[in-house]
Amino acid sequence: DAAKRGRALTDELLRFTRSDPLNLRSTDTARALASIERLARAVLPPGATVQLVAPAPGGLPPINADLDHLVLAGMQLALNARDAMRNRPDPRLTLAVTEETVAANDSRWRGAAVEAGRYVRISMTDTGRGMDRATLDRVFEPFFTTKPMHQATGLGLAIVHRVMRDHRGAVWIESEPGRGTTVHLLIPVST
Repeated sequence: DAAKRGRALTDELLRFTRSDPLNLRSTDTARALASIERLARAVLPPGATVQLVAPAPGGLPPINADLDHLVLAGMQLALNARDAMRNRPDPRLTLAVTEETVAANDSRWRGAAVEAGRYVRISMTDTGRGMDRATLDRVFEPFFTTKPMHQATGLGLAIVHRVMRDHRGAVWIESEPGRGTTVHLLIPVST
């Protein structure tokens, strides 16, 4: 078990520190969402519901993204949602997407180097345990985890943060204990 845990931790470390160059290009937003939705359905336990809330096809502009890296971030979020909803009644994950214009110094994206402009915001909401303020303040730190040491590496949200930063986007989390969590990913619209 210790060897398996060591191998899993090494794989996570390599994934986190890997300097694979991003291949940013115009990407169909619906295609990215479909990939994230498929992965979410695959990792959530039987009986969990996944709902997609999106405009009609063609209603969203393409995003400037590396699809593989974006899907990796979505998978990390789905895994966190799965763990947060474990043993909770009515496990439900909602993926919502909308176009958003960000103004200079928008307080929701404080701390991120987000330029004013057009973005697509993907929001993933779970019905899990939620997080308190102290946890929210540290969630993007590498190796920070609230799970037992044998269950997590503490790299999932650090990876999401890095992927969003590399996309010149941002990530923002809303959560309260007992009320679930919503993670917002902000991705620039392709010009």
